[in-house]
This record gives sequence, structure tokens and C-alpha cells, in this order.
Amino acid sequence: MLPVSADPEPLPNDRTENALLFGDIDSPPAKNLTPAPQWESGMRHDFSVLNVGSGVMEQCPAEVFLVTGNIVFWCDERSMSAVPPELPERLTAFDLTIRKDLLNVFSAETDIGSDNDPRFHVLFTDRIGDSYNGYFSAENSADPRLDPHSNGMDILFINTTLFAQRPEAVIDALAHEFQHMIHYAYDPNEMSFINEGFSGLAEYLAIGSIRDTFIRNYLNDTGRSLIWWPETGTTNAYYGSSFLFSMYLYDRFGEDLIRETVQCPENGMRGLDRALRELGIPLTADEVFMQWAAALAGQLRQAPVKGTDYQSYRFPQDGIYRDIRELFCGTSELHEVSQYGLRLYHCGCGIPFHFQVTGDADNSYTNLTAAGGEYAWWSGAVSNSLAALSRDFDLTNASEPVIFEYDV
Repeated sequence: MLPVSADPEPLPNDRTENALLFGDIDSPPAKNLTPAPQWESGMRHDFSVLNVGSGVMEQCPAEVFLVTGNIVFWCDERSMSAVPPELPERLTAFDLTIRKDLLNVFSAETDIGSDNDPRFHVLFTDRIGDSYNGYFSAENSADPRLDPHSNGMDILFINTTLFAQRPEAVIDALAHEFQHMIHYAYDPNEMSFINEGFSGLAEYLAIGSIRDTFIRNYLNDTGRSLIWWPETGTTNAYYGSSFLFSMYLYDRFGEDLIRETVQCPENGMRGLDRALRELGIPLTADEVFMQWAAALAGQLRQAPVKGTDYQSYRFPQDGIYRDIRELFCGTSELHEVSQYGLRLYHCGCGIPFHFQVTGDADNSYTNLTAAGGEYAWWSGAVSNSLAALSRDFDLTNASEPVIFEYDV
């Protein structure tokens, strides 16, 4: 059998090493010593903006409309007239209060950009794509000498379409993307279910709610995996499951566990395992997952499980959740469930009963098969990672043609 790596996680992406590897630069660029500008309202700058929907990079001329103690707020010049008159006051409050609260929970903010600017930037524009509220892209923190599309600063992009929505929508999106920026500074290639779940938690802490649609979509199909997000299709239910799991961690164990998880270099359940150990909590991540499953079932049945339930959070009460199946004595059911997915049952027997579960002892980790032979390498989906697999071969005595196949 082929040897297994002791550390299967991909390394964080190093843009300087990549640029050297692919010949984009001959040597690492010297550190940028240029001081940051003294930002003022009315200043203008051209930004590179990725339309996430189309994948096209656009140029966006923008103007500063507000400078607070820690943030420079820009608006696309074509949308300046749409800025709500009450927005500057809300953004100032975000900097003074919400930003500090989020830092207390998720970890102290660090300057990750190459611009020597203690402030970070927020650009309001509709060029990011119709169905996207906002995004944080680590590429923009890279030195522009390494990436010509980088804006060379710590920046969040927020869609101006939110101006016409509920008043909290902009703050909601800001909190979500701000958590991503904090997380990147400590663990740049965290798995989506942790990173997006923590950003959902940031939304909840900022405005006291999260979109119920996400939660309902998940609770109507809990069999989907908590840890693996799809590459295509809608992700509403995955946002819902990730938020509910993250909210459980915060609600039951407190902000210390959230902060420790952000700062752990390991990803996903491995990072949570380490955070639990570091804090002396005598549980594994898998045990926390199972207790979370019991808490979900207890809330859905309105029969909380004492000692392992959410401490304060309660599910939306006006939802009709169909994903608890009824079992009756003398019957059997066949269901599939993904890794770290759940199937919730309620037994209708009025007498003591015996519950038996059968299944295959071994299952495939993926639905992929080797292109030839018995073995293959599979990396999984990664973010901000050096997604490479390597192995040394000695083909000196090869007697037949050697064929290498790959699928990206």
C-alpha cells in the first residue's frame, strides 16, 4: 500500500514562492517602505474588482466618502448618488462598537496587506456580481508586484445593491466579510464550514439575527455533510448548517473556543480538536459534533437535552421542519447519509424498544475512482492553499511506456 502523509493538509499559499516558481519574478520584492496616504473624503482611486459571477476583472473608479479611526470607506463613482444619508453614521458605529466586539470574539486584527496602512478599506460597488453581498479576497493583500490584479491593501467589497434593502443589510455583510479578513490573518486556508460558519456567527453577533432561510433549508435536509461544501449549486443550506454548528460552539463553550479555533493552524475538525485540547475541554471534535446533533434533535422536538443543549440560541419557531422521520415498532428504513451528516428519527413506540443500526464497515471517501490501477491521489477542495501533491519516482528500469494522467 502507498505511504500516507503524516500531515495530509495542504500548506497555505505563498504568493512570493509561487511567483518565483513560475518565473513571474527573479527575486523576492523588497519590502514596501512607502508610508500610507493620509486619507480624506473626496480622494479618488482606481480599483481592480472581480465580478464573482462572471469571473471578469473590472476597473472601478471610486471616491472616499468617509474616514473613521480604523476604516476608509469608498464608493464606486457611478453609485455615489445612491449612498443613503444615514449610512455614514451606521458605518461609524460599526467601527467604534461592532468591530471591537468582533475582535474580542474572533482574535485581534493584524495588518496583512503590503501597504503599511493601519486602516483597512471597504469599497461599495455593484461590480462584484448581482447575487453576491460582498467578499474578502486575500489576493488584494498581496504586493502588486506579485499579482497585477492586487489592490495591495486590506479591503472588503460590499455590494451597493444592499443600500436598497433592510437597514441592517450593509452591517450584516460587513461583519461577515470582516471575520474572513481576521481569520485569514491567522489561518489562511481554513475549511469553508468553519470559516463561513464563523462569519455567520459574526453576522448574528453584529445585528442579533441571521437569515432564517439558511437555517430552514438545512433543517429540512440534515443528511448533507457539515464539512464538505459543494463546488456548484446553491449553498444556502450549507451556510445554515455551518452557522448552527458555530453558534453551538459559541453558545455552549464561549468565545475562548472560537478565538482558539481561529488561531489554530490546523483546519476543520483537526483545528477544533486542537482548540479543545488547548483549553482543557475533555471532548473531541467528533464528540462535540454528536452532542450538537442531540441538541438539534432536542430543539426540533422542543425537548432540549439537558447539559448539551444550546444555552441561549433558539431556532426560528415559525418553521415547519420535515427532516425528523417517524419510526414505528417492527419497521425498518434504508437511508444514505453523508460524512458528518445527520438522520434524525423519532420512535413512535409507546413501550421500551430496541434500535438496531446496520451498515457497511468501510465506505469510499469520495465518489472518484483511480484513472488506472488501484491507487490515486486526491486533494479535495481547498482555499488559499498550495494545492499540490508530489512524489518521487525512479523510472530507471521501467520496461513499458509510462503514462501520467491528471484531472484538475
